[in-house]
Amino acid sequence: ESCPAQHVCAVDNSRFAAEIAEWRRGNCVDDLCVSDSQFISQYDSPVRSQLLGSTSFTPKALVSADRLEIVTLSGVWQPTGELGRSTPGASRVSLVDVGEDTPQA
Repeated sequence: ESCPAQHVCAVDNSRFAAEIAEWRRGNCVDDLCVSDSQFISQYDSPVRSQLLGSTSFTPKALVSADRLEIVTLSGVWQPTGELGRSTPGASRVSLVDVGEDTPQA
């Protein structure tokens, strides 16, 4: 079962990988699919726009021992409080402002 919309879910590494793969691999532009490990900002605008289009994803935060990924857009959903990997002593971040009209991932 996927992490519900607008939730922060702590998952093991295999579930984290499955959730990310489901979201990213389901978005291809001209036979180019998004890699599970590449930064979204490194893709050209058409790929980024499709991947970050408001109908392409469910806003949520996924947390594992190795990685934290927040999927959201301005005005859609913003997690509150501090977030970090689920490893003791891991660095923590607070999302202050997603910004306006700027896709973030």
